[in-house]
Amino acid sequence: EVEDEKKSTFFGNYEAKTEVITSNELVKDACCDLSGCFGRNSSVDVAVTDILTDSKELRVLGLEGVYTQVLVENMPIIGGLNTKYSISSIPGTLIDRIMVTKGANSVLQGYESISGIVNVILKDYKTSDRLFLNAFMNGSLEKQFNANLSKEFSKKWSTLFSLHTTQKSNRIDENNDSFLDMPLITRYTAFNKWAYGDVEDETQFSAAARIWFEDRIGGQSGFNDDKDEGSSSVYGQTVHIKSGEAFTRFSRDFKNGNSLKILLSGSHYNLQSYYGITKYNAKQNIFNSSLIYEIELPGENFLKT
Repeated sequence: EVEDEKKSTFFGNYEAKTEVITSNELVKDACCDLSGCFGRNSSVDVAVTDILTDSKELRVLGLEGVYTQVLVENMPIIGGLNTKYSISSIPGTLIDRIMVTKGANSVLQGYESISGIVNVILKDYKTSDRLFLNAFMNGSLEKQFNANLSKEFSKKWSTLFSLHTTQKSNRIDENNDSFLDMPLITRYTAFNKWAYGDVEDETQFSAAARIWFEDRIGGQSGFNDDKDEGSSSVYGQTVHIKSGEAFTRFSRDFKNGNSLKILLSGSHYNLQSYYGITKYNAKQNIFNSSLIYEIELPGENFLKT
């Protein structure tokens, strides 16, 4: 019997050189969300794009975040308008592993991976605790709570249900510049994932959905969003987000070594915001579908269509 401890970060055997950040590595970072998962990683830089609302982006090879494609379960759910705040909406307790690939990559998931791909794999029944509870509060009294519940209904069917909430901190201005040191964030997310089959099965199926509601308030310490939103006397920024996402994956392996995959994903994103006196409201609907057929060729070669 030979035993060894797997490294928390390693390079996987994929088509392109891919660094895999496991959940064991994420524990070392004590990350609250996806944007905090790269404190010990040199491949990905996390940059703050708006200090008042604390919006962040992921940068690979030093280029702006717009050139980095962020995938969830190999699907382009994060993109366009929701990129600005989405990477802060995925709790770290729901992430199983993160795969980072530098440089231009395969166009199977789209053409946006100019500087690299960050692929986030979420937990399921096999990789999650049966019941997981987590609570956190920082010195500014910002509170976070996470709960994961997984259950197996049969040898084939299993599910994972996850809840996450962030409650706003106190109004703090320690440097006395009349602006809040950190935004006031209130967030609620609920995630549910169903899976069918196992590794030995020729057919595998999974489906998941998530809802996300969030409010962010930043600006001067005296700003009151109820009466000062859009005001010219007190500067403030307000962000109100209502979003829903769903995706499904079907794969079938054939006896001749070929395989078939069907990927479907869709999202709705509704943003209502004020940046000072500037009102900015936007809606975005994204639907993506992929049909991938993989043909086994002589040697260790495959043709994907």
